[in-house]
Amino acid sequence: MAKAILSSVLAGLRGRIDGMVFRQQAGQTVVTPRPKVSGRASTPAQLAARERFSRAAAFGRSVAADPALRAIYAEGPGDHRSPYVAALTDALRAPVIDALETTGLRGAIGDPIVIRARDDHAVTAVRVVVKDAAASSWSRARPVPPTAPGGTR
Repeated sequence: MAKAILSSVLAGLRGRIDGMVFRQQAGQTVVTPRPKVSGRASTPAQLAARERFSRAAAFGRSVAADPALRAIYAEGPGDHRSPYVAALTDALRAPVIDALETTGLRGAIGDPIVIRARDDHAVTAVRVVVKDAAASSWSRARPVPPTAPGGTR
């Protein structure tokens, strides 16, 4: 990837010229080769990846448009990412489960399963699906909001 130092007349240049693509990144003009488009049909995995990325990009745009969410995502880890990129990345990365406690699980609907999870910004909900040995779903848990640090959940 090449970085272009352009005169003030061309500063902020973006778009495609011949086989080059000009775009803005972190206040600099970046030049990359034009992407190659394959004539082959997309595989189901590629279509699923595109759909997942499209949903993440839509989330990123919604964060960029909402001042309250934009402020939350602007307070990222200090890597100078835009709130849009931070939100897109957050949407693409699942929360990390640190602990899963099933000591209260006896096989009845409503038995507690305690999950301790973390994420770059916040974990708002964790969906739990319990399956039997044949991998058929027999219980879907409604998440209970987390308590404050040091709480009992």
